Parts: sequence; structure tokens; C-alpha cells
Amino acid sequence: MSVSDEEQFDSLILIALIAFFGWTYWQKKNLATSQVETAKVQQLMDEANASADNPNALSSVTASADKIVKDDIDSVQAIQTQFVLAKLAYEKQDYAAAEKALKKVENSKVKDEGLIQVVKLRLADAQLAQNK
Repeated sequence: MSVSDEEQFDSLILIALIAFFGWTYWQKKNLATSQVETAKVQQLMDEANASADNPNALSSVTASADKIVKDDIDSVQAIQTQFVLAKLAYEKQDYAAAEKALKKVENSKVKDEGLIQVVKLRLADAQLAQNK
């Protein structure tokens, strides 16, 4: 191997190492972000359960849910928060509020067709309850 070949080989190894460690860092960062967002949804669910007897339960969790949706409308967590809001509204027979919550994420770009279909099914249920 000539000096030039060795330098090219060393450069390739360096590029491979940089790519590997960059990929690993990116995956860990995405995992940490996802875990934080999931924890926010869990906190929202706990808040919703704790305030179930409160007549203003829907309005007390809406601000938290809106923040999660605003942060990333195309996330699974955004859809989960709207499911929580729709459930609270549905329990109070406020089908318009349930519809409004689900419409926020109806056109989500989440790459989970099953989840999107559940949103549409629940939205249709809320609309049916309103005779729409």
C-alpha cells in the first residue's frame, strides 16, 4: 500500500466512524425527545383522570394538550392528547368538543395509518352523535 492509499484508507475509516457516532447520537437524541413527549402525555392523562369529577375538567387539560399539539402536530403524542380531550368531552356528552379535539389531528402526517383511521372513526362517531 502506498502512502496515498493509506491516507485514503484512514480517511474512509474516519468518515465511517463519524457517520456511526453521528447516527448513534441522532438516535439517542430522538429517543430522549420522544420519551419527554410521552411523559407529557402521561401527565396529561393523569391530570384528566384526577379531574374527572370536576365539571371544568375539559378546560383544565386543554391548555396542556394544545401545547403538545402546537409543539408537533404530526406526532403520535399530539394524537394521544386529542384522544384524551375527546374522551373527556364524550363523557360529558359534549360531542362538538370531541369533534373539535379530533379535527385538530385529523390530517396528521403520522406514518401510522391505523392510528389515523382510529382518529377518523372516533371523529365520525362524534359527528354521528350530533346527527351530522
